[in-house]
Amino acid sequence: MQSSQPENMTDQDTVRWNHSLNENDHLSYQEERSWRNWARIVTITVAATAVIVGGAVGGGLGASLANCRQNLGASLSSCENDLSQCENAPLTATKDPPFATTSSAAFETTTGGLLVNYTIEPPSKVFNVSVDCDALAASIQVTQAQEKFLVYCGVDFGTGDRINRDGDDVVLADIARFTSYSMQDCLEACSQYTYKSQLWGVNNACGSVNFQVLIAKNPTGNCWLKNSTITHSPGAGQCDYCIGATKIS
Repeated sequence: MQSSQPENMTDQDTVRWNHSLNENDHLSYQEERSWRNWARIVTITVAATAVIVGGAVGGGLGASLANCRQNLGASLSSCENDLSQCENAPLTATKDPPFATTSSAAFETTTGGLLVNYTIEPPSKVFNVSVDCDALAASIQVTQAQEKFLVYCGVDFGTGDRINRDGDDVVLADIARFTSYSMQDCLEACSQYTYKSQLWGVNNACGSVNFQVLIAKNPTGNCWLKNSTITHSPGAGQCDYCIGATKIS
């Protein structure tokens, strides 16, 4: 925008005034041109930077995507192999134990295989003992004193009026109770009770036993010695965790 020419100027002053205006216009044009050039340079620089950064980011993303595809492919292949192995694996039946179990500590043994310094857990720490009752019931059990017993699985003889092996009416009663960790020990105790009684001329005898596999539930004893033999009636005295045995000779 040009300034108004002052009044009362001579011709020489007018020439100088016009010359000054031309110089100002020229300077303004140069400044505007410089500004446009600087703006163009900045724009080009920003665009170039964006292209470079975009290329770097794009390249990085491309590499990452390629790695992801490769890893995904390997994972899928592994899964397919695992599934194939599972599908082709033989079926096995598993059964969870009814209670948590832990392994027992190993003990030293003699050269003959006998345990040394063996420590028995108190009854309060033993939930139950394992007994293969079917194997015991499959044959007559013979004690060291050569007494023979018949074993009945899942049977509690109880106490009260019964019929013994000779067909006589008897009152079946408990004569002793103690903790036993095996059915065999319970039978041996019954047999030894009779043997010791006869040895000292005492007319006492053990004719039957009852054994329970649950130890902690019976802190005062899980083996009961009975005063007589018994004739067992099928279905009588059913007890899932009990084993009965009566002497036959």
